[in-house]
Amino acid sequence: MAYGMMGGYGCSPLGMAGMWILGLIFFVIASFAFSAIFWLTYNWLVKDKMKKK
Repeated sequence: MAYGMMGGYGCSPLGMAGMWILGLIFFVIASFAFSAIFWLTYNWLVKDKMKKK
């Protein structure tokens, strides 16, 4: 018996909750990556301006 993408739960509440949790984890990782890139870029630009003074 083939279970498919959600481990056999299909569109049951448990399968939908699993997809919701995976989406939330993906959102947290993407937000962290964006904030880390933004923070590193900001520090790089501010340090360059401070060196010029």
